[in-house]
Amino acid sequence: MENSGMAESIKRLICSGESDSGNVKINFPESDVSTFLAKALISKASGGDLSAIKEIRSIVESGEETEKKEFLLPAKSIAAPFIDIYRDVLKKGHTEYVLYGGRGSTKSSFISMMLLELILNNENIHAVICRRVKDTLRDSVYAQIKWAAIELKIEDRFDFKTSPLEICVKKTGQKIYFRGADDPAKIKSIKVPFGYIGILWFEELDQFEGEEQVRSIEQSVIRGGN
Repeated sequence: MENSGMAESIKRLICSGESDSGNVKINFPESDVSTFLAKALISKASGGDLSAIKEIRSIVESGEETEKKEFLLPAKSIAAPFIDIYRDVLKKGHTEYVLYGGRGSTKSSFISMMLLELILNNENIHAVICRRVKDTLRDSVYAQIKWAAIELKIEDRFDFKTSPLEICVKKTGQKIYFRGADDPAKIKSIKVPFGYIGILWFEELDQFEGEEQVRSIEQSVIRGGN
């Protein structure tokens, strides 16, 4: 069992329970093995068991270290055509990437996963995902990002909101915004709560009204950062 899951259960139990003669009162149902084991361990510790106290401290500290580790995409999730691009992004080789391919090319799958990796490893940046028409956002790129989070088993790290349409990182407050080029005022009105917008994704680039429109959106969105 991973210490991060056990550590989280211990923290929840300590916050939600009460200690009385070695007993812990739980205010929510036991739903998994981590919760069950954490309850037993806390009960022993609250009864004065020094070994249990030391074990809890070790598990919590280990869990916190796990949370600080860099998140990397599993190798199996990166299709062969995108391996070199993935490495180049990590090396900050370029500031812009244009990926070609129609349906079945998996380019959107790669981009959505790459975006999540970058967001989770850079706590000062936010992202904007843009399509030519705003009404197509929810069923395309928003759904794509949600799919990527579920596929990577990290969906519990995010809040998925539909009004307004955005995705937030629970721990840091970072945001992924969704905008349509047909509503330029909404693009210009983006005000990030901290940091800067470090990622801008144009989905279906060929549907935009030329390079001038794309550059105008870039100038409105990208502010600061490297």
